Amino acid sequence: MTNAVQKKISIVMPTHEMGGKGIKYFDQQFVAILQQTTKDFDLVVSDQSTDNLIENRCEYYSDRVDIKYHRFDGPRRAANNFNNAMKLATGEILKPLFVDDRMYRADTLETYIRIHDETPNHHWAFTGFIHCLDDADEEMKLINPQIPVWNPEIYLYNTTGCPSGMSILNHEDMPTMDDTFMWVNDVEWYMRLYLKYDFPVLCDDIHTLIRIHEESVTSHINDDTKQSENERVRQMYNGVTK
Repeated sequence: MTNAVQKKISIVMPTHEMGGKGIKYFDQQFVAILQQTTKDFDLVVSDQSTDNLIENRCEYYSDRVDIKYHRFDGPRRAANNFNNAMKLATGEILKPLFVDDRMYRADTLETYIRIHDETPNHHWAFTGFIHCLDDADEEMKLINPQIPVWNPEIYLYNTTGCPSGMSILNHEDMPTMDDTFMWVNDVEWYMRLYLKYDFPVLCDDIHTLIRIHEESVTSHINDDTKQSENERVRQMYNGVTK
């Protein structure tokens, strides 16, 4: 399921069984993946499932997509699995994509490639996104389209979206997500990326579906944890600028 040739862009996908829905979401990914207008990509899967369903599905799709599957036995935390997937990816550009989200358009990967080709001095980028409800009676209802906006307190207020709506150049010294956070792990990471690479490119075009559902990682985080982490990052970055 691997190919030794470096691809222009790697889809980086941490996966797990997600309450039994992981395989459903994984299959839905391939509706968009197989339609991409560029073929210069691979799919890197870091899987923490307790079953073999996603692994078997990778084998099934391997004749159509260059897939690099890895069973990750590390801590079952979103940041750990995300970091492992990013570390395994070899593409020139890394395109994170959580298993419960999906690409919105056939030219999504081509768009990220174009953004980086046209802005070579910028290391990372965000595109617009739209939410979808995972409702049995109204499957994939689309709501609340958003365009990414930067704000100086990104570590507290996420105005750019989750990592599924971003891309970043593949550097050996790229900061990793802090696995001591659960609620602010993405925005705290964004802050460190900003301090290292400056502002990201922001593109208004919508290229990502962000799924809202009961098995999402953030839906299981209690209010005390949210408050504690918000206070911690506030103390870490209040007043910090480049």
